[in-house]
Amino acid sequence: MLEKFSTIGETRKRFRWEIPEHYNIGHDICDRWAEHDPGRLAIIDVTPDGTATEHSFGVLRAASNRLANLITTEGIADTRIAVLLPQSFETAVAHIGIIKTGNVSLP
Repeated sequence: MLEKFSTIGETRKRFRWEIPEHYNIGHDICDRWAEHDPGRLAIIDVTPDGTATEHSFGVLRAASNRLANLITTEGIADTRIAVLLPQSFETAVAHIGIIKTGNVSLP
């Protein structure tokens, strides 16, 4: 939690990020939830025709892990990967899978 200071200047001066040495945001936004409650609703994907499909964190973790494994197997590392998809479940899978590998996902 951000500590409250008397001025914005003091807040800026004293602010420090506390990031663990080994941190992966893909774990925090997907896998941690899937470990705790894999059936929990993660995404409701609504297509242009109005069809809605619900996806759980367990399904999201499995799909993003498959993509992360493919990226790793192909030897893609330390690079930026563009995701050229409309908003959808697959787009979320792509972004999460890419960041799990340590690459940078570009929308």
